[in-house]
Amino acid sequence: MVLDDESSTKGSKSTMDTAADSQQGLPSHLLLHQSESPNNLFVGELLTDVNYGEWVVDITDSLIAKNKICFVDGTLPAAQNFAEREALKRCNAMVKGWLKTSMSKEVRNSVRFANTAQEIWIDLQSRFGQGSASRLYELKSTIIGLQQEKKSVSSFYTRLRGLWDEIHSLTPSMECSCAGCTCDVKCRQREVREGEQLFDFLMGLDDAFATVKSQILAMKPVPSLGEAYQLVINDEQQRQIAQNRRPRSEAAVFQAQGERRQDRLVSQMDRDRDRDHERDADGKPKCSHCQRVGHFKETCYRLIGFPPKNNESKGDQARRKGDKRSRTAPQAAQVDATESPVPGLSPAQYAQLKALLGSDLRQNMSSDLDPVSNMAGTFSGKPSAWVIDSGCTEHIVNHDSLLDVELDNSPRLQVKIPNGTGVKVKSIGTSKLSSNLCLDRVLHVPDFQCNLLSVSRLTTDLPVALIFLSDFCVIQDLPSKRLIGMGKHIDGLYYLKLVDDKHPVADSVQQSVSRTELWHARLGHPSLAKLNLLEKFVDCSFIQSKEPCRSCLRAKQTRNPFELSKIKTQSCFELIHVDIWGSYKTPSTSGAHYFLTIVDDHSRAVWVFLMCHKSDVGRYLLYFCNLVRTQFDKQVRRIQADNGPEFSAKSLTEYYEEHGIILQTSCTDTPQQNGVVERKHRHLLDTARALRFHANLPIRFWGECVLTAAFLNNRMPLVSIGNKSPYQVLFGSDPAYGHLRSFGCLVYARDTHHGLHKFGDRGRAGIFVGYPASQRGYRVYDLEKRHIYTSRDVKFLEDVFPYRDVDDGDHPTPALVSQPNFGVPPPAFCDDEYVSPASTLDANDDDCPDSPAADLNTPTTETSARHTGSPASSSSSDRAAALADDQDVAPPVVPAVQQTVEPPVRKSERTRIPSTRLRGYDVQLPGAAHSATVQYPLDDYLSYHRLSSAHHAFVAAVTSVTEPKNFYEAVQHKHWRDAMQREIDALIANGTWSLVNLPPGKRRIACKWVFKVKFNPDGTVERYKARLVAKGFTQVEGIDFHDTFAPVAKLVTVRCLLAVAVTRDWHIHQIDVNNAFLHGDLSEEVYMSIPQGFALPGDSRVCLLHKSIYGLRQASRNWYQKFTQALLQFDFVQSRADHALFIHQRGSSYVAALIYVDDVILAGNDLPFINRVKTYLHERFTIKDLGTLKYFLGIEVARSPRGIVLNQRKYVLDILADTGLEAARPSLTPIEQQHQLGRSPSPPAVDFSAYRRLVGRLLYLTVTRPDITYAINVLSQAMQAPTKAHEAAAVRILRYLKSTPGRGLFFPASNPLHLTAYCDADWGGCPLTRRSTTGYYIRLGASPISWRTKKQQVVARSSAEAEYRAMASTVSELLWLRWLLRDFGVTFLGPTPLFCDNQAALHIAANPVFHERTKNVEMDCYFVRERVQSGDIAPRKIATSEQPADLFTKGLSVDQFHHLFGKLGLLDIHSFA
Repeated sequence: MVLDDESSTKGSKSTMDTAADSQQGLPSHLLLHQSESPNNLFVGELLTDVNYGEWVVDITDSLIAKNKICFVDGTLPAAQNFAEREALKRCNAMVKGWLKTSMSKEVRNSVRFANTAQEIWIDLQSRFGQGSASRLYELKSTIIGLQQEKKSVSSFYTRLRGLWDEIHSLTPSMECSCAGCTCDVKCRQREVREGEQLFDFLMGLDDAFATVKSQILAMKPVPSLGEAYQLVINDEQQRQIAQNRRPRSEAAVFQAQGERRQDRLVSQMDRDRDRDHERDADGKPKCSHCQRVGHFKETCYRLIGFPPKNNESKGDQARRKGDKRSRTAPQAAQVDATESPVPGLSPAQYAQLKALLGSDLRQNMSSDLDPVSNMAGTFSGKPSAWVIDSGCTEHIVNHDSLLDVELDNSPRLQVKIPNGTGVKVKSIGTSKLSSNLCLDRVLHVPDFQCNLLSVSRLTTDLPVALIFLSDFCVIQDLPSKRLIGMGKHIDGLYYLKLVDDKHPVADSVQQSVSRTELWHARLGHPSLAKLNLLEKFVDCSFIQSKEPCRSCLRAKQTRNPFELSKIKTQSCFELIHVDIWGSYKTPSTSGAHYFLTIVDDHSRAVWVFLMCHKSDVGRYLLYFCNLVRTQFDKQVRRIQADNGPEFSAKSLTEYYEEHGIILQTSCTDTPQQNGVVERKHRHLLDTARALRFHANLPIRFWGECVLTAAFLNNRMPLVSIGNKSPYQVLFGSDPAYGHLRSFGCLVYARDTHHGLHKFGDRGRAGIFVGYPASQRGYRVYDLEKRHIYTSRDVKFLEDVFPYRDVDDGDHPTPALVSQPNFGVPPPAFCDDEYVSPASTLDANDDDCPDSPAADLNTPTTETSARHTGSPASSSSSDRAAALADDQDVAPPVVPAVQQTVEPPVRKSERTRIPSTRLRGYDVQLPGAAHSATVQYPLDDYLSYHRLSSAHHAFVAAVTSVTEPKNFYEAVQHKHWRDAMQREIDALIANGTWSLVNLPPGKRRIACKWVFKVKFNPDGTVERYKARLVAKGFTQVEGIDFHDTFAPVAKLVTVRCLLAVAVTRDWHIHQIDVNNAFLHGDLSEEVYMSIPQGFALPGDSRVCLLHKSIYGLRQASRNWYQKFTQALLQFDFVQSRADHALFIHQRGSSYVAALIYVDDVILAGNDLPFINRVKTYLHERFTIKDLGTLKYFLGIEVARSPRGIVLNQRKYVLDILADTGLEAARPSLTPIEQQHQLGRSPSPPAVDFSAYRRLVGRLLYLTVTRPDITYAINVLSQAMQAPTKAHEAAAVRILRYLKSTPGRGLFFPASNPLHLTAYCDADWGGCPLTRRSTTGYYIRLGASPISWRTKKQQVVARSSAEAEYRAMASTVSELLWLRWLLRDFGVTFLGPTPLFCDNQAALHIAANPVFHERTKNVEMDCYFVRERVQSGDIAPRKIATSEQPADLFTKGLSVDQFHHLFGKLGLLDIHSFA
């Protein structure tokens, strides 16, 4: 066997040697290792129809590693001899085997009979590699649409990296053709590619990384992709760390964050003792003896015995207490007269003893000495403290000063300690601790660190008794039964506390009384019974003060108590009780006159919302229901309210029906049925009054008092829920009390704006006015600046109340206590009832520090925005949080003018009531109060809860910023003055004019300033733009100008471009050309006045224009020529369908440029080319890059993955505000059905110019509102002589717009690109001329792009004639749209369906026979029929009830109007539904 093995080994070795010898002298690419096999697999995934890009990369790497790449890429050298030819065949077969092994079965069968590996390679490349363009397009589109969507940054980056690598594999590399290359083209190409990848990475990140994205983009130079990735990863890690530490959020005044258990005021003794105790899964104490939850073993009644009169179970006690049917009136706290556990002590003495022991003895002890061990435990007190020791046989002191009389100064005694050693006694004496406690034999041992009071010696020498309890012990004089001393149990030792014999207990409890009054003020003046329930949380015992609290006496005087209501629900939010309080004559610091109270029936938790108007109820109630669903994962089931109409408004009723909520209202004149919230109102007002009286705050702070009262109420135990607090019931954990402070006291908050002065103040004096809902800090009213802010760096002086020395106007009482001077300036106090409206800053004033425009991301209702429905006033997230961010409005800056200010005349506060004799008459009394309630507030029809945070900020900015209407308004603000100066500088630098004297016979044209605010996509102001516009309407044709042309794109083209762009996921950007008309040369001789504000006094010269400016009739022509030439030079082609449209198309790259004067839209799939276009235009004309399209020609653009919405919300709100119809009753339709406008006689309109101006503004609104097209067309026919009826019809349109101010066009992203048209005619609809009305509506897929209402030019003799003329007009528009859409790359495979509801018109289009009906429309017949026969148009029949074109020809009923309106493709993203 050995010989056989050796022979076989030698044979195989010889074979190997032979193979090696046969490959000697061959080139390296023809060498094969003996382990090579055709079945070797070199790829991780087999080749299929969809993964060619990844497969070719893997197999190429493997072939390069094997030095066999030349067999597939065409670089294989020719064989030189027979040996090389044989080796080449062998290697070719090997490579073929490798390729086939790495393919799937389907692909392998298609190349099985290929002769060479190169043939296989070329075949695969031709089949799978030719689609690289489409694959590149797919990959690019995937990258553009790829979003992080809350995945980790690492996962998102890994996904992007895979797409980038595949794109790189499909993209040919640039090769340098220069000799001795120095351009380093590959390096530059790599830098460009990495820059694009950086932007792809940043654009796909979630909005949570907006800050770090801004930081990365602001860095110079821009960091590399790896550095940016590291910055984002670091930000994600820090965010995760903060998230782990973040407490739960809170809502309203009810703090919804879980206050951690370690924040409670638990003494160190309790924490040490609880460390080894057993607890259940919820963290509750668990007894190891009886295995019950709620106590530990050392307090188990089964071991230590039940207390007196407490042998019954807790369930029996609860039932016994639950039988009480009446609620006691508020009263001073008192101690129940129960039997004392200490024999001989009366209940009063025992209560005072507990109060004394509640004071912290450790505040008199020093922690300077390290604790030492002794027989009893650990000593942590002062050297002079006495420890009551039952294990010591003699009294011992550690210092001779404690001896009154020294009896023996050299005793030969030693004290033995537990370790067996002895300690020398220095002397023996007597010590008198009190008049009742004298120690005869006391040993002086200097080595001891404490003083020991021997229990055995004390009871032997004196007639006293010592009673030891778990927390304290008492020393009682047996003859008199008086208490002469006590001991507090601390760290295992009983520390002696003496009681004076002259004042046995009274002086000892004085400190406890003071602490009771302090906590009584901190907690909002609760009763003593509730204070006693909080002893374990604040480490303090409470005792009744002899003098009652005056604030409680003033605030809590009530009638007889109501019957105690029962809890009717089994879980939270099954039933909520709601009610409104107000109106109050004096507004709060936030301008509120009302507050809404919401009470949960089960937990009795309360939420309070301050409101300016009663109509705000709907917004806050909807917010609360959403808050419950989001934060507590519950649904409000029933709402109990009174009969107020605010709770049954339309928006609320729809919400109730949608979510299945039942509204329960009280019976008429039966407020007791809503008693839960009524009593809660009483309790809140009682507490709020007590808080205000205690601090003597001005009445304008009533809002802060109510909010603080609600905050404290949620943390106070309630009898109705088993002596638990609402917080405990709702969250299952105990609230914290350690952060509570006395309301209205003096505070010093850190001043973070102290400037550069090193020795300036670091603290600002203020008044504590409450607890913020969403921050861990305190709300402080600044006494100097007179505004409210939040700070966590606050020092409290709880015994100082700055307003106590100031008369509040209602109760001119002096301060209750004398207060030291802390250097606090007296509060700036004024009578709130007579504050002039001028004392409030305008919201648009630049000098206003608290202007809403300063921080649009923090909505507030303190100052009214321009529109009631603006996001600054309608957003309820921060207001619902109990208005925690309310701030006073700073006083206006008054110039220092020497003048005498007369004090205001005090008027009577009596409410004036009209005489009964004047009933039935409209009488306006002077000074009578008016109700601020609006029956139809705009907020009920405008919501912003669907908007993203970024778009919400943009909409708020657009709404809140007001543009000046004339020069005099603008010159008051510095930024507008700077904008005008920049415009003048640009005009002068461009050589626009020269100042000359006006030649004889020439006329000058005037000019004016037009002001515009440009916004960035994030809502911030990009710039304030002032335009100098010539009044070109005064020019005379033939003298001042010859040819005109306006480079304005059709709005239909704009809609078509956006509809196609969103469907194909194109980039949509907007640019603005600076001084657009300045780039056009002027050939005519035109003279213009010097711009307003820049003419010198007495200067009569004029401006001889050399270049065109805004407003000139010929300006548009000159600018258009220059801009067209520039785009054509940059490889754009002008569209023949719309001359304002320019197209660039090269391969798969497509970019369209649409011009509307100086505003340009760039849309396409090639973002790098779009950026190059911007750079080119900036070099030619100086442009402003406004980023993605957000606001174009007054149209708001909102884009999401679902599509694009175009609306003119701000335009509608401006019209409503200018006409004063913001509070008008809304209308369901824009025009009456079967209206008779123009037929019946009516008085002429009051103001023709106002009517024409309004109709002109409404005409532009039809750009995004096809539903009002017909109504506006009717009104525009009466421009020459409008009547009262036309004015009323115009008002009806405005009322209809009020009901849907945010409605607009919706272009869905998933949309088939095919046209559909509808046409209709109203035969003889005009009552004056009997002409018919043509109406058509065309959409691209589901996107509405074109519609029209137009009166026909001639009278139709039949309905078929009118319908056929409408069909011809629609066909003409369809042909143009098909022509235009071809420029956008939209192809049409079949005819466009045209729906008509007239059967005769359809027959005429299909029947070539002419007769009497067709001779009047013969040309239209030929036109339509030709298009039908060519296959461009396909007429279809549609039922009249389903014909959406009816909306454009006549007024409809409410039901039919809304039925057809749903077919128009409109969407209201600002609706509540």
